[in-house]
Amino acid sequence: GLKPHQILKGLMGYEARDFSPSLRNLFLSMFSNKGSPFICGSLHDFGESIVQDEANLDDFCTTSFQKKGEKKACSDFFRRMASEPDAEKCTEIMVSLGFAKHPSLESTDRFEELAKKKRVE
Repeated sequence: GLKPHQILKGLMGYEARDFSPSLRNLFLSMFSNKGSPFICGSLHDFGESIVQDEANLDDFCTTSFQKKGEKKACSDFFRRMASEPDAEKCTEIMVSLGFAKHPSLESTDRFEELAKKKRVE
C-alpha cells in the first residue's frame, strides 16, 4: 500500500517516473483537486502519531530520505502537520519548506508531455 514517505516524495517534487506505474496512477488520482483532503488527512494523522517519539520521527525521516534537506523537511513537515488544526494544509506546508509537486504527478497529459520532452533532449 501507499506509505507516508511516498506521499511526501510526491509533495517534494519527485517526478512520476520516480514511482512504479501503480503508484503513478494513485498520485494522478490523489493529486487532483478531489484527492487533496485524503492525502492531507492521512499525513496529519500519521504526523500526530510519529511526533510523539522524536527518535522514531528521526529514524523515519533518515531512512526514507537520503538528502539532508529532504530529511529536515520531513521532520519539520510532520511537526507542523501535527500542530496544524486544519489537516488540509499539507501542500501549503510543503511549499513553505521549499518543495512543490512536480507537474507530471498532476495529470496524465503532463506526464506524457514531459516524458516526450525528455526523450527529445
